[in-house]
Amino acid sequence: MKVFVPDLPREAKNIDISFYGDDFLGDFSLEIGFTCSIKEKITEDEKWAVKSVDNARATQRVYYSNHME
Repeated sequence: MKVFVPDLPREAKNIDISFYGDDFLGDFSLEIGFTCSIKEKITEDEKWAVKSVDNARATQRVYYSNHME
């Protein structure tokens, strides 16, 4: 089974990855969360979302989600 894994910003840190793959049916779920600078441009769509912004630290928490059922 091939699952596309997106490119993360070079400065991404505190990276959390959750993956579930079903070998029999080919279903999968991939979720990635990370922290990066608020200067990093994140284009939000159905897979990418900025969940929170910490202005004091100039960081943002970003999540990527992809699945097939």
